[in-house]
Amino acid sequence: MPNQSRSITDEWFNKDFAKQWDETAFEGNHARTKHLDIMLSIILKEYQAANTILDLGIGSGQFEATIFDQRPNANIVGVDYSPAMLELAEIRLRSFLEQCVLIQHDFTNLEKLVLPRKKYQIAVSVQALHHISHQKKLEVFKYLYQILEEKGIFLLSDRITINTTHLSHLYTALWEYLEENSKMKSGWSGKYYVHERLPQKADYPATLEELLTFLHEAGFQAACLHLQMDRALIAGIKLPKPLV
Repeated sequence: MPNQSRSITDEWFNKDFAKQWDETAFEGNHARTKHLDIMLSIILKEYQAANTILDLGIGSGQFEATIFDQRPNANIVGVDYSPAMLELAEIRLRSFLEQCVLIQHDFTNLEKLVLPRKKYQIAVSVQALHHISHQKKLEVFKYLYQILEEKGIFLLSDRITINTTHLSHLYTALWEYLEENSKMKSGWSGKYYVHERLPQKADYPATLEELLTFLHEAGFQAACLHLQMDRALIAGIKLPKPLV
């Protein structure tokens, strides 16, 4: 049954919540599989041996498990604020811990984040940055631009703000279509998702336009690779800033 509470707050330090999230991460997120498949495809084509992939918001390590399945020699650094999620990641990635560094840290406090000294070629973030303020998002993008190698890639899959004031009936119809054609169904109606669940979420999603603006301000060349309802997959490339 849908959660009918006034607000939905994620309890990332709660082990039971983390375990439940790990088991149901794809429910109610019809774009997640597509986005992860696209991201994996890009990483498999672009990743160069001896370089490092940075994941901000690694969570329980689900995506990293798929990377190691295809690139067992990859090097990854994962940062997450939740010890409960990192505990799950350590269990899931136990065969690869020599090449996968897990760091417990709040990445909204970047000035105190100490990363291993590596060549960071690719950075990813999956469904993590909508939890932080817009100003913190911009700070994260600027931080990533600084640490990535030249021509480094940033892949962002996240929830965005959509226009439910004037287009709610269209998004409701879209949700019903996606739900009907999804292999993993949430059981939520379009009306519930658009008019109840989205307003309940205690998050800070930005619009697609805002995210692209923040990335450009940070120095990236950026574009949206895939958009489905309130989920966007965005790519940024670090190119040298032009001389003034």
